[in-house]
Amino acid sequence: MVCRSHGIPNTFGKSAWCSARRTPQYYPDAVTLRPDAMPTDFLPEIDTASPASSIKDSFAALDLTSDGYMELFTAQWIHRPAGLPAPQTPTLRTNQVFTDTQLRDWQAAWHGGDATPDVLRPALLDDPSVLVLALHDGEDLCGGVALNRSAGLVGLSNLFATDSSNVAAVWSSAM
Repeated sequence: MVCRSHGIPNTFGKSAWCSARRTPQYYPDAVTLRPDAMPTDFLPEIDTASPASSIKDSFAALDLTSDGYMELFTAQWIHRPAGLPAPQTPTLRTNQVFTDTQLRDWQAAWHGGDATPDVLRPALLDDPSVLVLALHDGEDLCGGVALNRSAGLVGLSNLFATDSSNVAAVWSSAM
């Protein structure tokens, strides 16, 4: 969705998602969709000649060092089962981001304000499968989250709190 908002074509294959052009900052050029994905499933489809191409190995199953890649970080998938009661943390006021100005403010808070990258574009706000939420404590924007709906689940990304003391309330409000 982020690539589409930038006009960057991309494809879903059987075992990987790929973008033939470089993706926006913070976004990978390929994402493995199956634990048995092979480098040949996606490396020929992405721009490996440009500096800083990246792969999201969703299953931590690949060794791409011989292809010139190094591990940037490790992460874990998180999951919250449907029907599980929400934690009893105070929630924040939640507002949907509708306008370009609101999205610009949201993105500046997400990035920390200085030299905000052009990552999330206003076209995302028109996508019916995407919901960008600004979380407020009183009048202050104190966090946010982007939600995307697909194939029977809701993905959560770009979750942030502007202050570490608000992390629990941001998580609770995002659920």
